[in-house]
Amino acid sequence: MEKNFKKLISGLLVIIVLSMIFSFFLMVFCVKAADKERVQRLILREKQRKDLPVEPERAPEITRWDFNFRLPVTGQKDLYRWEVKGGMGRSIDSVKDRISPFVGEFMEDSEPVMLRSPTVIFDKNKRVLTSTTDVLIDLPWAKIAGRGFRFNMEDRFCKILNDCHTTIEKSEAGASPMMGNPGQVVADESSDTAGKAKKPNILKIDSRKFYYYGSEGRQVWAEEVFAWDSNGVIKADRMEAFNYSDEEKAKNPNLSGIKRIVCTGNVKIDQNTKWAVADTTVYMAESDVLILTAKPGKKATYWEESADKATATKVSANEIISYRKKNSFQATKGQQTTFDIPRSEINKVSILGFDSKKKLKLFGPKPKRMDGKIGNAEGK
Repeated sequence: MEKNFKKLISGLLVIIVLSMIFSFFLMVFCVKAADKERVQRLILREKQRKDLPVEPERAPEITRWDFNFRLPVTGQKDLYRWEVKGGMGRSIDSVKDRISPFVGEFMEDSEPVMLRSPTVIFDKNKRVLTSTTDVLIDLPWAKIAGRGFRFNMEDRFCKILNDCHTTIEKSEAGASPMMGNPGQVVADESSDTAGKAKKPNILKIDSRKFYYYGSEGRQVWAEEVFAWDSNGVIKADRMEAFNYSDEEKAKNPNLSGIKRIVCTGNVKIDQNTKWAVADTTVYMAESDVLILTAKPGKKATYWEESADKATATKVSANEIISYRKKNSFQATKGQQTTFDIPRSEINKVSILGFDSKKKLKLFGPKPKRMDGKIGNAEGK
């Protein structure tokens, strides 16, 4: 009797376990018909709302395993903006899916952009991606890594919430229609570097947050911003890069990439033999001119060492204009100039508030998340 009872219990346990496994496989591999119908209704509503002709379209391919789908461009048959892949996709509710790991690819100014993250929440109605885990934005000439992000797939707005690290290969970026050459503002190819071994042409930017406005052609690095290459460092509260608009490029096809870079808030610049402090700097890419300004009642200050580095000249003014191609500057509005200050009496670290030499160690171990790996599905 006791043996039969044990066999009965064992049989029931086997049935329960098999039922659980079967339910799990249904949850993972089965695609609900309601999911496809929901996507079809979404496409139909978009066309009706925008008064576009309604064309019969298939819903994007959606699977629970090896998640793969493409987002169509509204009104453009067989044309897709995004291709998304994932290891596993599971519905959170009627409009949101969790994708782990996530890989999304789209085109920006004819260049491929790859977005990777261990886990992403996808809102199918709003077409918005959000995550609290790592993210890596991979371009042909740059990598942008951080933690926690939001990406609107329609207007190409991206926000990285914390711990952002940007690495730009300036030579490749110079040929990019998206960026042009963003590194000139912190580089100083002066004569004292002649004859030395050429260093890798890399620009790095650290910041707490990063914003990308694809439809506006604008990028923003915010909070504790450090930008540096082998020849110089810029520190600011905010750094903003503006691309030439489509209208400007249509008028002049030779224009591409960055039009100007604006740094605001406690701006400090160190270019080895030249350094400056200002409230705002504006760099004009086409003319290679840097403009330093200060708030009312304050002055921007610029220092330059003598050729023998024994003395330095100090210039203060409400506005200082540096003509980089001519290696000259002009100070206006309240200029004060002091010549031949003994270099031993000037403490650059105290003036800038940081030691540039510590930031110029560009070519050691790569920062976290900058090697193209983003961890596993749990974000570790």
